Formats: sequence, C-alpha cells, structure tokens
Amino acid sequence: MSGDKDLDSFLKKIDDVGSLIRDMNTGSEEKRSKAMEKADEFLTEYRQQQHSSDGSSAVNRSVINKYTDDEQKPTSQRNEISQEAFMASVERDATERTERRQKNLVTSTSYKEKGNSAFKSGHFTEAIEWYSKAISLSPDQVTYYSNRTQAYIKANHYEKALDDCDIGLRLDETFVKLYVHKGRSLMYLNRFQEAIETFQFLIKMDKKHKKLADEYLEEVEKRRLDHQNEEKANNLLTEGDDGMRQMKDEIDKLRKGSCKDITKSLTVLAKCCRDETFRSGFRQFQGFKIFKENNTLKRIEESDDVSIKNKCICLLSQLVLDDEQNSKMAGEMRGALYVTVEMLDEQSPIEHKVDALQFLNRLSVHKQSVALMNQNCPMERLLNLLLPLIGQGGEMAIVAIGLLNNLALVKEFVIKFKDKLSENFVPGIFKMMELLCLPFESQQQVSLNFLSVMNTSITTVSNLFLTPAIRNRFKSEQLWRPSISLMTKYISEKDDVTKQKIVDTTLGMFVNLSINGFHLPKNDYQLFLDLSQLLLSSDVMKCERCMCIWSYLMKDNTDLVKIAIEKKLPNHIIKVFKKHKGREEIVKHIIRCLAIFANQNNNVSLLLHSEKAIPLLLDLLTSKNSTIVGNIPQCLNSFTKINTIVEYLADYDLVGCLLNIVRDETFPKQVRYNCAVTIGKFGTADHRYLERLRELHGMEILHQIMKEVGANK
Repeated sequence: MSGDKDLDSFLKKIDDVGSLIRDMNTGSEEKRSKAMEKADEFLTEYRQQQHSSDGSSAVNRSVINKYTDDEQKPTSQRNEISQEAFMASVERDATERTERRQKNLVTSTSYKEKGNSAFKSGHFTEAIEWYSKAISLSPDQVTYYSNRTQAYIKANHYEKALDDCDIGLRLDETFVKLYVHKGRSLMYLNRFQEAIETFQFLIKMDKKHKKLADEYLEEVEKRRLDHQNEEKANNLLTEGDDGMRQMKDEIDKLRKGSCKDITKSLTVLAKCCRDETFRSGFRQFQGFKIFKENNTLKRIEESDDVSIKNKCICLLSQLVLDDEQNSKMAGEMRGALYVTVEMLDEQSPIEHKVDALQFLNRLSVHKQSVALMNQNCPMERLLNLLLPLIGQGGEMAIVAIGLLNNLALVKEFVIKFKDKLSENFVPGIFKMMELLCLPFESQQQVSLNFLSVMNTSITTVSNLFLTPAIRNRFKSEQLWRPSISLMTKYISEKDDVTKQKIVDTTLGMFVNLSINGFHLPKNDYQLFLDLSQLLLSSDVMKCERCMCIWSYLMKDNTDLVKIAIEKKLPNHIIKVFKKHKGREEIVKHIIRCLAIFANQNNNVSLLLHSEKAIPLLLDLLTSKNSTIVGNIPQCLNSFTKINTIVEYLADYDLVGCLLNIVRDETFPKQVRYNCAVTIGKFGTADHRYLERLRELHGMEILHQIMKEVGANK
C-alpha cells in the first residue's frame, strides 16, 4: 500500500510540474504570473527537501560498514543526472500522460455514445457494458457513472447503481442527476428514509431543484405506502386471514390451470381487490401472472366467452384503482386493452360498456400507465368510439370526456389525432358553450343535457390548446368567442358552484389559447373589458388567470390598450398589485401589463407615482424570478420621460440595484441587457445616475453585456 501511495505522490508531482511548465508558456499573462509564483513555491520546497537530505540538517549521517572484510561491497547502480535533465524528463512524462489521457477520452466518449444508443433502444445490459468500457479508459468522467447508474436502475441492479452514485459524487458533489439516481435507487431498495433524506438534501443544496425533488418525494411516499400494504398482505396471509388466503388460492389455481370456473374465480378476485391492501397483495402474490400462464386468459382476445372478457375487465378495473404500480402492469397488457376497447362497441351490453369505460378511465389517471395505453391500445378505434359517447351526454359521457382529457395530456396522442380532435371534438364543445349562452328561458333543458360534462370538456380543450397546431387554428377561426360570452354570463352567478367551476376552467382554457398572443377584432374588445371585473375577485385563481390573459393579449392589440386606459383598467391593476404584491405568479403578469400601459401613455407612469406603487416595483428588483426582473426595466424606462419621477428616484440607489442584476450571471442575458439599457436611459436623463455608475465601476460590464446581446440581435 505504501508503494502505491508513493507512486501516486510521484505521478502527482509529475503532473504538477508539467502543468506549471505549460502555464508558463501560455499566452495568458495572468496564467503565466500565477505559474511563476507556483514554480517558485515548488522549487523552494524541492530545495528544502534536498537541503534536508544532503546532511545540512541535524540528522546523524554516520556511516556504518555493513560488510565484513571478506565480503565485496556492491558497486552503486545509480546514474546521477542533472536537475535540468530530471525536469525535462518529468515534463516529457507529464506530456505523454496528458496525450494518453486525451486519446483515452476520445475513445471513451465514443463508447459512451454507443451506450446511449443502446439505452435509448431499451438494451440496458448492452448499455452497461459500453459505459463500463468508457469508465475503464476515463475513470474521472462523472457523466459516465451517471449514465451507467441510469442503466443499472433500468436493469433493476439498484445496489450497483448506488455504488456508481457514490463514486460519481466523490468526483463532483454538485452533480444533480446523481442525487436523483441515488434517491431512486434507495427507493427501489425500500430504504425510504434514506431516499427522502437524499431528495431533501438536493433541495437544501439548491432551491431551484425543489420542484424536481418534490415530485420524487411524492413518488417515494407512494412507494412507501405500497410497501407497507404489501407487508400487511403478507402478515394477513401468515396470520391465516380468510380473505387473503382465498385470494392467494384463487391466484394459484388460475396460474396452474386447475380452476374449473374461471368466471367465478375472476369475480371472487375482483371482490377481494376492493381493498387497497388486497390490491397490493394481488401484486405481491404474482397475481398478474394469471394473464400470462392461464391458457384461457393469455388468449383472451381469441375467446368467444363475453362473460369471461367482462370479468377480466372488472378485475383489472379494481386492481388499478388508486394503485400506480398495478396501473403500470395493466398498461402493458396489450391483449386485455384490445378486448376492453372492443367492449365499447355499440353492440355491447350497456353494463359492459360502463365497465370497460371505467377501467380505461382509471388506467389513464397515472402518467406512466396512460403513456403505456397510448402504446398498447388501438387508439384510433378508441377515439372513434369515445366521440359518439361524449355526444350522447349523461353519466357515460362524463366518464368518456374524463378519459379523453387524460389522453389529451399525452403529446403523442394529440399530435397523431390533432385533425380529428380539431374537426370533431373542439367545435362541438364551443357549440355547447354557445347553447349555454342562450336566454334563461331556453336554457333549462340545455343545462340538464350538457352542464354535467361541460367542465371536464373545457379542461380537455384547454389541454389540447397546449399543442400549437390546434391552438393556432382556433385563434384564426375565432371559434373561441362563445367561451368569453359564457364566462361573462356566469361571473355574476357567484353562488352556483358548478357555473363558477366552468368560469375557472374556461379562463384556464383561454390562458392556453392566448399564450403567444393574437390580434382581436375590435368588435370583441368589450368582451375582454367585461372580463376585467374578475381582476378584483376575491378568488385568487380567477384574478391570476384574468391577469395572465390580459398580459398575453395586450402586446398584439394596441387599440385595446388605449381603450383599457380610457376605461381606467390601470387603476384596477394597481389595486391588484398592492393586494397581491407577494404572489409572484400574479405579479409577473401585472408588471408586464403595467409596462405596456406606461409606455403607451405617460399618465399611467404618473398614476403609478401618485398611487405610491413605484417603491413596490423597486422592491421586486431583489426577486430571483427572471420574468419579473426582466419586465421591471420596461416600466422604469417610461419614467425617464417624466422629470418629477426621475428626480424622485434619485434618492434611491436605482443604478446599484440594476447593476447588481447586470453582473448576476444566473439571470438570462436578455434580462441583464434590459437592466443595462435602463441604466443608460437614466444616465442620459440625469447626470447623477451616470456619476453613480462611474462610482460603482459599472461602465465596463455595461458595455460588455450590451455588446454580447446586441451582437445576437
């Protein structure tokens, strides 16, 4: 071991010397200067060591003759070399090692890429082999360990994944992905408390990872509860619980093929699995294998026995209820999913349709299982059967629209069926809205038929509008008008909970529709002005969504901005600003609107001043929200046209606050550029701001950021 340490120490010195020589020959004056200082330190230490070894120190150097007169003293094998020759040799060794390391890195990178390709293809064992080859050549590359960890997790080798996490984090303790992989590995090993501590440490390390860590913490909690239920199931079985024993016996009989009445066994299992512990027990006792090992169930598609098909669907529907792991396993059962979709055919008995629809709806709740559905279901057939069910109204329509809403969250589904959804589904929802806008005496029957499904239908349309192709179509065709009319109609009916939910979901839909803004016809302006009454709502979500819609639409509708100013909308928005100044999700839209208003009309800037709202703006310059900080300069720019405000702000260290943001590289360059422009405008408006900039030595960084961003424009 001591020999290995000596070798490592020697090789490190070689690298240090080689590095010093390279830095002393670099073109950078700063690097050369630092290298010279380090070289002096290195040589001083070297001379002291030489001084210590040549007898100058107080060490006993007495020579003891170890050989008798009859023995021959061996001749010295040491070849004396000069210090210059030694240093040259060291440099050559360091150079060779660097070249070898670079060559290895090129080869190992190619191995890593092959590993990535294998991983994407689902060949995890092959991916592990390639990553291992990469690591053997370049063991100091943290990404190689991270990639191999992912492959180990996919291959269920959780202990090995943990080992790689530990090695990788010793190389780079800030590598976020490794904390995620470590937490997941611990979770799969049922070491839940350690997993929780890992994700909590990730949040502590940097709060910007909180959302990611919280998602995994939620998954850990679900896994922990599943594990507890599995242990409960085992304990009940051990204690001789009749229900658990019966379920285990039925599973065993079906797997062995010794079951005389399959329909009865499936009914018994479905009844048992109404309890979450029994659902976990079914999985724990290998219950899903009945669909692979029983000769009838594994060929369920080919069966002519409709009763067995229906009982299979009923059992699966119970198994996936609020159980993510069971849902994932059911989502992989292609045969059962095909049978379920066929049960929705109009020729099927109504009770079979209800059972099939309920199973698919429950399965679509979880992110992983709905993605598997999209892969393993005959989706075109399913959509063709769902749309007529939705059109019929009633209880089945509610479940059908819920299923479609969950499917609309799957990007691949929306892309594949965007034309069908745009032609057959979305226009129908807007037509329903139009009917609901009819006069009161005409609405009684319409409401009974449609109100029960409207809320979920609008949510589905909202999800579809996240896809640009669908969103842009309905902007241009202006089919959204009934939605605004319906909102303004229902706003006043505050005591009707169902109608208020429709207002909420319609606002959400319109937020998604207006994400990138669009031009409004002038005859629709009043609709949006009527909508602005929601800004003063006590319901925070309504206020936020309304504010969001205004911020998206104003940039493309200058005439609407002018009319809004005339209608005193900025006054309302300032009140909202004061009320919700601590809510960043609302404030970011408020700032954008105020900036547009203030640059359109100087009176809005004066209003902000008279209403004492400017200090609120300045306080927000300490925010870490780049949307807020990036838009505040747009507001401040309008103030440079008004001498009273320029004079007023001279008492604040505005330049210092803005310069801090310009220097803060954690903000996007565009945000820093906006702040730099504002400093320039105030410097032009009043010499005191320019003098403050010089005091803070900010000219250079200002020119730098202006040059960097300006070059990209």
